[in-house]
Amino acid sequence: MESSEMYSPFGEKHDVFVSFRGADTRTNFTSHLLNALTQKSISVFIDYELTRGDYTWPSLARAIEESRVSIVVLSENYASSSWCLKELEHILQCRRTRGMVVIPVFYQVDPSHVRKLSGSFDKSFAKHELDTGSLDPEAHRKDVSRWKAALKQAANISGWDSRSYRDEATVIQNLVNDVLQKLHLRYPTELKGLVRIKNTFGKVDLLVQKSRVIGIWGMGGIGKSTIAKVLFAKYFPYFDHVCFVANAKEFSLDKLFSNLFREEVSASNVVGSTFDMRRLRRKKILIVFDDMDCLDVLEYLCREYEDLDPASKLIITTRDKQLLEGRVDQIYEVKKWKTRASLKLFCFEAFKQKHPQKGFEILSESAVEYAGGIPLALKVLGSYLRSKGINFWESTIRKLSMYPNERIQKVLEVSYTGLHDLEKNIFLDIVFFFKEKQKDHVIRILDACGFEATSGIEVLADKALLTISYRKIIRMHDLLQQMGLEIVRQESSGDPGRRSRLKDNEAREVIEENKGTDAIQGIALDLSQIKGLILHADTFTKMKTLRFLKFHNTLGQSARDTYLDLPATLEPFSDKLRYIEWIGYPFESLPSPFCAKVLVEIHMPHSKVKQLWQGIQELNYLEGIDLRQCKQFEELPDLSKAPRLKWVNLSYCESLQHLHPSVLSSGTLVTLILDKCTNLKSVKSEKHLKSLEKISVNGCLNLVEFAVSSDLIENLDLSNTGIQTLDTSGSMHKLKWLNLEGLNVKHILGELSCLTSLKVLKISGNELVINKQQIHVLFNGLRYLQILYLKDCIKLFELPDNISLLTQLQELRLDRSDLKRLPENIKNLKMLEILSLEDCKELLCLPKFPSLIKYLRAINCTSLVSVTNLKTLATEMLGMTKRITFKNSGKLDGHSLRIIMDSLHLTMMSAAYHNVLVRRSYGTYNSCNYTSVELCLPGGSVPEQIHYRSTKSSITIALPPRSELLGFIYSVVLSPTGGMKTEGTKIFCKCHLPEEGIKATWLYGDIRGLKSDHVYVWYDPLHCDSILRYYELSKVCFEFCVANDKGEVDGSICIKECGVGLINVLEVHSVLQELDFDSDKKKNLVEGVELESKLGNQKRDWSESSSSDTSESDSEIVKPDSAEKGKSTHKETKTDSGTNALKYESNKEAPVKSYATLLETVGSHLHNENEFREKSITQSKVVVMVELENTESSCKETLSTAKRSPKENSRESSKIVANEHFKPLQASSQGGSEHLHDWLDESNKQVVETHDTRKFVTKYSSFDLENCLQQLDEDPFAILDLLSANDATTILNEFRTLVFSTSLLKKLPDQSYRQKIEESLRKLHTYRREITEEQNQGLEKFIELYNKASKISQDKMLTEDKQAKLASEKRDLYNKLQDSKLKVQQFDIAISTSKSEIENLQKRQREIQEAIKKLQQENEALEKERATLEVLCSEKQTKKNETLESVKHISTSFVYTTKQLKELEEKRLSLASAYKDLKEPYQRMKTKPPF
Repeated sequence: MESSEMYSPFGEKHDVFVSFRGADTRTNFTSHLLNALTQKSISVFIDYELTRGDYTWPSLARAIEESRVSIVVLSENYASSSWCLKELEHILQCRRTRGMVVIPVFYQVDPSHVRKLSGSFDKSFAKHELDTGSLDPEAHRKDVSRWKAALKQAANISGWDSRSYRDEATVIQNLVNDVLQKLHLRYPTELKGLVRIKNTFGKVDLLVQKSRVIGIWGMGGIGKSTIAKVLFAKYFPYFDHVCFVANAKEFSLDKLFSNLFREEVSASNVVGSTFDMRRLRRKKILIVFDDMDCLDVLEYLCREYEDLDPASKLIITTRDKQLLEGRVDQIYEVKKWKTRASLKLFCFEAFKQKHPQKGFEILSESAVEYAGGIPLALKVLGSYLRSKGINFWESTIRKLSMYPNERIQKVLEVSYTGLHDLEKNIFLDIVFFFKEKQKDHVIRILDACGFEATSGIEVLADKALLTISYRKIIRMHDLLQQMGLEIVRQESSGDPGRRSRLKDNEAREVIEENKGTDAIQGIALDLSQIKGLILHADTFTKMKTLRFLKFHNTLGQSARDTYLDLPATLEPFSDKLRYIEWIGYPFESLPSPFCAKVLVEIHMPHSKVKQLWQGIQELNYLEGIDLRQCKQFEELPDLSKAPRLKWVNLSYCESLQHLHPSVLSSGTLVTLILDKCTNLKSVKSEKHLKSLEKISVNGCLNLVEFAVSSDLIENLDLSNTGIQTLDTSGSMHKLKWLNLEGLNVKHILGELSCLTSLKVLKISGNELVINKQQIHVLFNGLRYLQILYLKDCIKLFELPDNISLLTQLQELRLDRSDLKRLPENIKNLKMLEILSLEDCKELLCLPKFPSLIKYLRAINCTSLVSVTNLKTLATEMLGMTKRITFKNSGKLDGHSLRIIMDSLHLTMMSAAYHNVLVRRSYGTYNSCNYTSVELCLPGGSVPEQIHYRSTKSSITIALPPRSELLGFIYSVVLSPTGGMKTEGTKIFCKCHLPEEGIKATWLYGDIRGLKSDHVYVWYDPLHCDSILRYYELSKVCFEFCVANDKGEVDGSICIKECGVGLINVLEVHSVLQELDFDSDKKKNLVEGVELESKLGNQKRDWSESSSSDTSESDSEIVKPDSAEKGKSTHKETKTDSGTNALKYESNKEAPVKSYATLLETVGSHLHNENEFREKSITQSKVVVMVELENTESSCKETLSTAKRSPKENSRESSKIVANEHFKPLQASSQGGSEHLHDWLDESNKQVVETHDTRKFVTKYSSFDLENCLQQLDEDPFAILDLLSANDATTILNEFRTLVFSTSLLKKLPDQSYRQKIEESLRKLHTYRREITEEQNQGLEKFIELYNKASKISQDKMLTEDKQAKLASEKRDLYNKLQDSKLKVQQFDIAISTSKSEIENLQKRQREIQEAIKKLQQENEALEKERATLEVLCSEKQTKKNETLESVKHISTSFVYTTKQLKELEEKRLSLASAYKDLKEPYQRMKTKPPF
């Protein structure tokens, strides 16, 4: 969010303009008002001493335009003055167009008389209508009509009625206070320096335009009030009655109505009455309630707003989302700021600039990190640290890590104070123990404490005290967590032992000094940060109300030196313990006696425990036990009295020999993990389990007996065990995940085909013998497979063709199999993403693959010779990394290697173009939806597609213009020279940027075990973005190395070559021609790339190039190889002055050092044109001096032109017209660069159209050109005096040329052209007295035509934009309709097939029953299969019905959209006709200009 554009773009010299009837109020009310305003230092423009005739209307109109507020004193004879009415009309016009604040004062008149134009107002207008002195009666009649409308409109604006107050002093006092308040609201000083407002304001602004009642919600200090103030400041001048309630908690309805009506309203008149709101029903109302927490007031306002004017708006900010739910039209959540915007705001507060001062960079980043994107915290910390030294900064930041800032704490604590006691406890428990934990897990534990956590957590989320992620993780802002820690610390600031909750250092202090008390409810201690912890036997016995004991460890297990001194045993824990987590528990059992009656979970991994407790206990709340890696654990206790037991994890309990029967008798058990329990021999359940869904015995080498029955089991892992048989009948019909790796499955393979719900199947083993027919049967039954492992399959030379039945298959691993080829129809597996063929040493060729492949592993395929076209990989980009590797597949022929590289180069280019659309859709770089590409294949040189190459480990390349570049493709050639020396080795690519440091990327490629030279090629969009975002250089250095994360270079692999390729915008058409995309997709990609190219050109930041960081000893500047036809070539050249320049085929030389400082200044200004337009004095001097240099060159050019003959001058005239506005610096048409246009335009030649000859002649400025050149050497600034010479005739001629030299109506849609016209009109206002009345009238007629044409042009553009949008929506709906139709057809086919199969089964069943009664058992199996198919048929029928309903909805939307499109087409034609009708009057005016 950049700074908000709240301030008027026009110069505002006065705070207040007063419009009044002098005869009525000059000597009384108006004089007193002027005195009161002046005493408050309010700048006022008022015609107090002089008569109206002393002013010309243009100067008076300009005074109105240059004022922020207009006070209109409506007195008895106000309407009798045509001058007053003209002022009023112009004031209201400024209100409409510029948001001027207008305050009417009804001085001794009845507002209804003004509104109805009765009484004296009726008489005044009667006189105006009878006035016969006007030269143009029709125009006078229109003027009177407009004045009447203006007066009625002014009377409807909320103002002050002097008759409602006992004296004028009170009215004036209230009026002055009102002016002060509105000036503050319109131009709030606290918004100065704010960044990141514009984008957020734009989003909320759209909600305000679409909805009547808007809620703005977020945590304290997040910026809700700021957004509300910006909205109010922008909109309140346009409403009749407005009110901004800064503190809604202390505001009542009677105060609200008093503010709206400008009169006293008693509370008794408000309660239970709707009279006051009825008074406002025909008015446009704007009310903003900041920090709302009263439900009654909110419901009343939301209900009454339904009956108000549709244009009325109600904006509410609150910390409580529940207040807004179901009551407002839209809710906008204000989220924390991102790091870059946060740093800007902090630096503005701390340094009064947008970046840190030198030496404060790291400290500033630490402060910003502490603030966590909260604007309040950023402003408070920045102002607190302003003008302080580094030592003070360091001390303050260390202090903040322990104690929060009081101002920030006070604001955040407001939300906590309003909570119920239960909700406060929930909040503090989450602060200390459950941040970043699963919501459901936390609810179960806190419910055991009696806290009703389901509703409590929802309340905390509504009050923005925590958030719930889409994965149901509880998250909390660091400042809110620190607030909670401070609240508990304040319970007993001097004695930690008397606090309710303890954490880390304070917890250690209490434990080691044995200062525990019954006040302590929970302890959290990170053991990874502790060495030599001292425990006492009675430490926890003193904590009689202890609910949570959490000794966690971020390293996973306890270190040997964690404890300094341990007692023999611990005395008993509190009987209120709900949760115990003790990583590396150092005792053999829990303290005896141990009471687990209210215990919910036990987490004691990596412990020395052998048993938990002896005997049987009441375990009413126990849900889970985690004892993984407890290698000495021997046996679980009896858990038969644990009615809520859901999960048990005993993995790596190597001493466990048998499982207590109570575990496999639990009717609530869902998950049982027994991995690597190597001494476990039997897992057998005597009863059918009702809830078990997952069981894993992976690596239980001695397990031979496995018998578990459950109707709900979905996940079964029997890998690497001694199990010989698997019962798949009865209880396995819901099985979805089955791992049989390492098992001898030849006896059970035939039984797997009946597991029709299976989605994941993993089979592997030593020399597993599976034939093609067995696989064929397997594929017929398992049609819903998504992941399939068939590893180590010897004698399996090919896969059956019915692999095409696996339409949902996403991952296929065939490693170490004897396959010689893959079936051609593997390309029909549209969902396939991963294909692994590692060590398939008999594989000869690869067919065409489906387009979604993102991981292809053809490693050590030593017989692989040929590969078909891989272009399909370039067609689908779904935000992933595509990894393709042919490592050590050394027999690939040259043709296949070229095919692979060509296809993957296309894929990388396509990925870059698709990533452009990602940036357009998600609006940010570093998106998780980016697509990257990596390739490894045998070879000894950088591919020819990479144009920049080097035989060293680094390369410096010349860069094209930013608008032509989308990214980079990197390549290295690795040559193995010995065994791998370091672990975790990977390829690093470092890009050296002088200002931003090193931008590094790495390829997580498998570079171990290389048997020959290999080429690695990759495209990393995130790394490209990090370079292009700071694109300021003419050349960049890339350095490559092979190292680990510590930076240790692996000398066993050397880099033979490296290269960098450019992804160029100019190649988009040629790339897309080679890909099989539909026309719409190609069009979207081309439009996206071209739009980014334009944006890249606009946002380019210029600065002086530096080569200091790119002059490495092993770096060389290279030139690209000959580019293919249609691609740009780049050369580095030297200009005569030694300045580096880049040459392109279609570009001129572009120096990168000349005027570097100036260009950096102007470029930065253009890039941040919506930020504050303040420049330093030094920068201003640089700009002025260069402008003068340019002006001097312009004068010399003008002089040489003057010396030419008339014929030469006429030949040059067209060039003069084409270059009418000389712009050496492409200054913005807005903001602080406007003065560049003014100075340069005034110094240029003026072009005048001669109507009789229809040729252009050049008119030079009136100063002496020779004298100008002579003075420049002595006094460069003397030209400013010369340039100031101008007259009305020159400007009028310039304006005539502007509007009549080309077709006005054709150029009108061009915004820059309209700005030139409006700028010229503003200049002409200054010289209105110097031109004739006839010319004035002609200008008025032109302005009327111009305004009408502008409005029609804008309406036409808006209509065409909306039409295009609706056409796009129509196309999308039509595509959805077609897709739905296809789905219905597929369902019909599937239903028909299922019905046919059912009939066949029924027929076969009858034959079996009649012929062989002995096969009853097989008949029952068939009956079950038939029932299953009927269920599937029913499900498909249901899905079909649902799809049909969706089709109906889509069809309805399609018809409605078509209707809208037709209406818009009619409107467009109407507007086009109206626009066309303007051509005739324009041609008449052009033929004979009225001025």
